[in-house]
Amino acid sequence: MKKLLLVMLLVKSIFAYTEEDYDSYISMINDPLQKQLIRCEKEVQFHKDYGSPEVCIKAAEMYSKEKKLSAEQKKYFGEVYFNAAVMYNFGEGNQNYKKAAQMYQKSIDVGYCEFDQCSIKQNLGILYFAGAGVEENHIKAYNLFKSALEHGYSDAQRALQVLCTKSPWACR
Repeated sequence: MKKLLLVMLLVKSIFAYTEEDYDSYISMINDPLQKQLIRCEKEVQFHKDYGSPEVCIKAAEMYSKEKKLSAEQKKYFGEVYFNAAVMYNFGEGNQNYKKAAQMYQKSIDVGYCEFDQCSIKQNLGILYFAGAGVEENHIKAYNLFKSALEHGYSDAQRALQVLCTKSPWACR
């Protein structure tokens, strides 16, 4: 557990919007599902309690079906899975590393890895490195960290350094 907490310190978040920005945007939305999705994002960004990860996932899936989104549009729902993963990973009262790993993987699977969101791969790599919610696998962690770095997520360099110092055999 100490290893997981130490490695989690490598993860940083940069917030582009204030709580007031979210509140203003939410007040302008008429669609209740879209409103819930934005509340879920705000919850992750500011550690507020507007619902559980399950509520966020269900809202995204219902919105996706209702709006008949294309495959390209659905990839943006990777953010919802990412937000749910963060809630499970860092949440108080609902912390569940196994579900966090599943949601990180689902986010990756739908193609959600933008420049600043490739932290998804790093966060999943940290779970594999620590064996939190998944079987410990330093080679898989290495591949995820390396992929995050290749996608422009420079913080993954520190994660690679930590991993390769502890398990040089995994970094060959």
